[in-house]
Amino acid sequence: IDNALTTAIAWLPSRHLLIYWNGSSFAETQVNGADMPGEVTSVEAVTASLARLLANDASGHVFQVDISLQIGNVISQVLLPGIKGPAFQQYGFLVSQGAEGLEIQSPNGLARTLPFSAPEVRYERMSSEWVHIASPATHQDWALHLTDKALQLSILPVPKTSLPGGSQLRHAQEVAR
Repeated sequence: IDNALTTAIAWLPSRHLLIYWNGSSFAETQVNGADMPGEVTSVEAVTASLARLLANDASGHVFQVDISLQIGNVISQVLLPGIKGPAFQQYGFLVSQGAEGLEIQSPNGLARTLPFSAPEVRYERMSSEWVHIASPATHQDWALHLTDKALQLSILPVPKTSLPGGSQLRHAQEVAR
């Protein structure tokens, strides 16, 4: 949710389904998986009738894909030059890992790079101003604060656990491999 409740939206990858709040109830829109260039890494409701997704193809290219929430068709698909996936978009900010570190492009086009290096990075929304960054390979987590006035990357402590080798969540992820 970026603003009003009508910006609540989720992507269900196994079903190629968008679920969103239409103002009175949750609605579903089926998206043709063949129209998607690859794995979806973020989704946002741009308007009541338009969703914007970021997707990475097998080569790591990142595409911005606009989808009609009424019929599920891809309206536009644009390659984002110079950005390698995975990438994540939140509240107008675009986050990706580059050769020099964590690259953040603000809604006004200003680009900044923070020192950062980790393999197999994953992103997820923590709130409208925070992004959780995780590296399952290193078992390390970070919190990225993104606003027009603040840009801060904080390393998160490893959770204490009674399980050998990490938290219950990490243990379940390891068993699933």
